[in-house]
Amino acid sequence: MGNRFGSRNGLERTAVLIPTLEEAQGIGPTIQEILREMRHAEIVVVDSNSKDRTPQIAASLGVEVVSQQRRGKGLAVAEGLRHVKNDIAWVTIVDGDYTYPAVYISKMIKILRERPSVGMIGGMPYRAYMERYTFWKRVRWVHLSPYVIFHRILVTLHRILNGVSMQAPLTGQRVIRNHCIRDFQPKSKGFDIEVEINSYIRKKGYKILEIPVECRYRLGSAKFHRVKHLLVILRRMIIECIS
Repeated sequence: MGNRFGSRNGLERTAVLIPTLEEAQGIGPTIQEILREMRHAEIVVVDSNSKDRTPQIAASLGVEVVSQQRRGKGLAVAEGLRHVKNDIAWVTIVDGDYTYPAVYISKMIKILRERPSVGMIGGMPYRAYMERYTFWKRVRWVHLSPYVIFHRILVTLHRILNGVSMQAPLTGQRVIRNHCIRDFQPKSKGFDIEVEINSYIRKKGYKILEIPVECRYRLGSAKFHRVKHLLVILRRMIIECIS
């Protein structure tokens, strides 16, 4: 069920979609923080047949829980979008692992309200782990990390192939104007949904902005398998380029 408690800066017209897969550790804190920051929002958790207590924890907090048997973030996002009402102004898509602080959502909405030409705001993680590192550990694990190198390559290819200039195109926290994405029919099944959304917003003629966000360590195990999912994302970029 939705959460409607009045009006504060238009935040009652916000839908928050949380795609989940076995996020029993993070989903509770994620939802609770969102409810504290923006208790007017309608929260929809789309769970991809988790084997742990993710859906039960979400339901116990009074939010709408949608179950789907097929797994994949893209499929979960597509299902969640079908539950967004037409009178919603802003659609937030956020990971359920407690990585992204909810305080940034209202800041993103404020920018969208003030800048009609912007269709989406993404969270750009910074200093997430670096502040805890020594200089040499920072060089090794941040600047020389194979994942970071692959990510930089994807950032460059996304700009060249799809015309999308984002420092964090795979961000797990974004706010989108509902009318920009209302007719969106995603083809992505997995993590490539991120770049498909980016490309769709750009093709609609809207700008994409990013704001820096200071992330936390995720709660629970990561679902992103670097080589496998990076190849799927690269394939999606090529499809978006030629379509």
